[in-house]
Amino acid sequence: MSDMFFDSPMHQEPNACTGDYYIEALNAYYAFGDAWLTRQNIIQTAQQLRKNDSRMFHTSYSLIWIQMVQQYIMYTGDAGVLPEILPVADELADLFNTYLNKEYLVANAPNYMFMDWIKIDRFSAHHPPAMIGTGYMTAFYYKALRELAWLHSWAGKKGINYASATKASRYTKLADNIRNGIEKNLWDPAKGLYRDGIAGMSTSSPSFWLPADTAIETHSAHFNTLVVLYDIAPKERQADLLHYVVTQESYELQPYFMSYVLAAFTQLGKTTEGLLQVNRWINGIDTSTYTLKENWQDVSATGYRGDYSHAWGGAALWFCSRNLLGVSSYTPGYQQIALHPYDGATITWAKGTVPVGNNEVVEVDWKKEPAKLWWKYKLPLHRTAIVLLPESWRTKKIRVNGKPVKYQPRLTLATNTILLEVQ
Repeated sequence: MSDMFFDSPMHQEPNACTGDYYIEALNAYYAFGDAWLTRQNIIQTAQQLRKNDSRMFHTSYSLIWIQMVQQYIMYTGDAGVLPEILPVADELADLFNTYLNKEYLVANAPNYMFMDWIKIDRFSAHHPPAMIGTGYMTAFYYKALRELAWLHSWAGKKGINYASATKASRYTKLADNIRNGIEKNLWDPAKGLYRDGIAGMSTSSPSFWLPADTAIETHSAHFNTLVVLYDIAPKERQADLLHYVVTQESYELQPYFMSYVLAAFTQLGKTTEGLLQVNRWINGIDTSTYTLKENWQDVSATGYRGDYSHAWGGAALWFCSRNLLGVSSYTPGYQQIALHPYDGATITWAKGTVPVGNNEVVEVDWKKEPAKLWWKYKLPLHRTAIVLLPESWRTKKIRVNGKPVKYQPRLTLATNTILLEVQ
């Protein structure tokens, strides 16, 4: 039995691959209802960051750790970890503040690891130059600041002495400035895309892990995914940006970053489009062992040969559970449970359970019949359901537990047994 996440049985990189562990944590929540390993990992990572002056080999992974903390709180409502976590997260935020330039872009990071096991132009996306990595890292810092502001605010409500409303406000203001900096400097109206960075903007000295900038301009699928996922881009652009991400043919996004693409489809409520991307996993499963491959190909474009049992290849699990069974945490600890009825045409029925903590589950059973559609849910006692009705139901007849209701985007139901019928 292991007491921590690993990226793979072969590498066994403990506390070094938060990008992997974040995906593992989501899968552990949905598949097993297990939060203990995640709690263990976020505390161990905090200790590692403190020991190493807030630095991590894969620079972007340190920021993903803050997302992992926020997701853990949403799943468990466990405020007990925050007195140890928040000071380290604040130190990390302060470090990245030193990487910002006057345009509020993370242009001066020591490196921009890790994006993907591909090449963008002629550069390895494992450790790209600043003109390719700036937007990508800036988006992660933006998201970390938003999550850290939320964590401070929530911790204050829970009586955590360290929590600071002043810091929450400062992080929110800084995140707003970063969003404006991205829009001002990286939006390319001629292409209808966000550019990755600007050659020569960085003041960081080139090194083995930070190639020197060259006079090129790129518009990676990676950065254009993150501006959608983190709601940086204006709403009216987001669908077109995501369409570009999945139709561009310059390179094939590998399993790790596809997790963010699937999350972006979830963010936009485009489950059907996301399911089309799940088909990529036909090449992501080794059929001799039925384990998840690190990359679609045996050898990546960078020459790296991945392994055949890799944690970050499991993103399709949480995506299908979240979007087909349609259950997520609306408030920390699943005190309010969000129900998202799937209304696409690809899948006609689903049945399963979703763990919601405390060894309890939500039971889901739905089916699309010729005459009507129905969804059955059974929740644990003393929880509230927040039913988020699809926009396509606005003109349909809706019944809840046998009673007709008018369409509204959100229904709050204080009952543990729910039957939705739609005609």
